[in-house]
Amino acid sequence: MPCIRLPTPALPNGAPQADSAYLVLMTGADFEVFQRVVQHNFEAQFAQDRGLEQALPSLFTPLPIFQLSHLSANIAAYLVALRMEIWAVLLYHRPMRLPIPPFKDCRRVNVSEVDDDYLWTRRVLVWCAHVLKLRYGSDGVGVSDDGYASASELWGALKAFEFDWDTQPPPCFQPIYFRESDPNQRRYLPELWLANPCHVMALQHIEFGRMMLASHEAQLQNRRLGSGELASQASKALLLQSTRTICGLAACHPHRHEALTSAAVAISMCGKYVCSTGERAAMMSILDKLRNDFAWNVSHAVNALVNGAGDIT
Repeated sequence: MPCIRLPTPALPNGAPQADSAYLVLMTGADFEVFQRVVQHNFEAQFAQDRGLEQALPSLFTPLPIFQLSHLSANIAAYLVALRMEIWAVLLYHRPMRLPIPPFKDCRRVNVSEVDDDYLWTRRVLVWCAHVLKLRYGSDGVGVSDDGYASASELWGALKAFEFDWDTQPPPCFQPIYFRESDPNQRRYLPELWLANPCHVMALQHIEFGRMMLASHEAQLQNRRLGSGELASQASKALLLQSTRTICGLAACHPHRHEALTSAAVAISMCGKYVCSTGERAAMMSILDKLRNDFAWNVSHAVNALVNGAGDIT
């Protein structure tokens, strides 16, 4: 497929990005054309004095599943676009371009709240989007106020969400079956079987948010993870553990295209840290599934595994 060359976007300081930084890291060829089309449609909608709150007033309230409406369709379309935007930011390391609801609307995790699985998943996606916005900034249309006085206050709220999820996750997100990886038994990825595809999506994006919070903390300490400088062993271990979890979720739900795609994104980001031959083979099988069954070009993710040179076993 021929490459379509688009204007190179500018960084927040006005300097243009290098062409190599603007390549989609998973395919090595796609210039984010499809994502730009989706973004243009949203910009056209919100340009008519319609903010996100007016367009999607029920993003965090239950909707009757047996009464289809334009609102439920709008929410579904927005969540697909949000998921694509999260993947693009993770791969490009560029600012968020899609409007996202204020983080305060997500509320902190509270197991006493009676919310369905889909509402929790929406909250996780918006939380992950705010983590990326904190990490890479935002230049999108209709960006909402975070509701926090400073970036450090927002960081504390995002970390609190992560802590609450880790210590008191919604019971419905507990795996039906879980087994740790065991290289001695040739099990190189953790096994997590879940009841609903939205559970898989939520848990994968919890790990993406965890990775980016760790990256942001490293940035505050004047470290550059994966940018030519050797990251600390603790930081690489965290990135690897999250990548293993994301890939384990995909391996246990191989018919979910979005789960496989999330795994490919994680491998593109952190495959260079994988040294174990068994782990590389397990992750390569996920990429093969995505390539053979869904016709994805995953050459860069494959290269990240093949050319990786970390020192963690």
